[in-house]
Amino acid sequence: MIPQLLNKKIMLVVPPISSVTRPSLGVSNLKSAAQSAGFDVNIFYACFDYAEWIGVDLNQKLAEGTRSDLLIGEWIFCDNIRTRPITEKSLNYENDVLVSHIDEAFRDTIRALKDGSEKYVDHCADIILVQDPSIVGISSTFHQHCAALSIAKKVKERRSDIIILLGGANCEEEMGRATADLFPWVDYVFSGESEVTFPYFLDLVASATEHGTPDSERNLTDSKLTQKFWDYTMAPPLAQMDDLPVPAFDEYFAHLSKATFKHRVQPALTFESSRGCWWGQKHHCTFCGLNGHTMSFRAKSADRVLSEIKYLSDTWDIHDFAASDNIIAMHHIQQVFDKIPDNSKDRFFYETKANVSEDQLRRLCRAGVTWRDRRIVS
Repeated sequence: MIPQLLNKKIMLVVPPISSVTRPSLGVSNLKSAAQSAGFDVNIFYACFDYAEWIGVDLNQKLAEGTRSDLLIGEWIFCDNIRTRPITEKSLNYENDVLVSHIDEAFRDTIRALKDGSEKYVDHCADIILVQDPSIVGISSTFHQHCAALSIAKKVKERRSDIIILLGGANCEEEMGRATADLFPWVDYVFSGESEVTFPYFLDLVASATEHGTPDSERNLTDSKLTQKFWDYTMAPPLAQMDDLPVPAFDEYFAHLSKATFKHRVQPALTFESSRGCWWGQKHHCTFCGLNGHTMSFRAKSADRVLSEIKYLSDTWDIHDFAASDNIIAMHHIQQVFDKIPDNSKDRFFYETKANVSEDQLRRLCRAGVTWRDRRIVS
């Protein structure tokens, strides 16, 4: 039977390898959306525990100071989810990648991390299971996939009744479909923008629980989703950006306040003012990682952007903002940044295209769009 959701916890997990210098925007949005629907949701920043486990400097080096195409984060955790014997190709990775691109001292370090990865995954499962959640949702972006799958597998082995969800950028379209097909300990995979589908899913599970629907049927469907929840669902892009919740960063700052390295972290607030890419809709760049499903450009209203910046800054007393936007909304230069006062403490990181005019650059600079990462201090 599907476990009772009412009066039980839903846990969202941010796995390693991830920077500890900013909260996860996607998971924070999902928490806010689910809480608005009446569910009890908590976020476990497992990446903080990993930074304590291996040292914050090494964690930051792996998260943001090492070439992502080397897939070191995936290699560290891959043995925990291996379903087939080790092949010659797997063995060659160490010679072809590690030896060729990494110095010997660092190579020895990550070998040690690989050897200790199962112990860390057990540690994560202990923390999750003591909370007695009914649902565990794990986010996966960049080189977090093997860690996410490792934690999911360990939790499922120890508590088969817990519903395991996976989502995030690594679950987009074909990647999500493959994850659902290849890893049987993952019950449901969410692809796309899930701020709407996640609360609907929780409603459906709660309804199925109330009516005693057997879990084995997995017959979770709803007209608002336009499809059956089987083991994989593709969410349509959110049409109205102002419908997004304000992200909940409570657990991030709670974890940071308890960290042994808290005095060294200069945190930033993640936020978004748009999704998609207005340029890519016309001319898709060859190197772009966006696909057609998430390409459509949508922006929050100027009033929403300004009010959200003020709310987050006032709430957390942080003035560094890291925008997740793929490209700045050009109309926000006039409607948002021209309205930011000259004496504002806020500083912003944005990505934009190289065709911004000199006048626009001056206006952005005046408004504080000048900030760069400098978040782990000595």
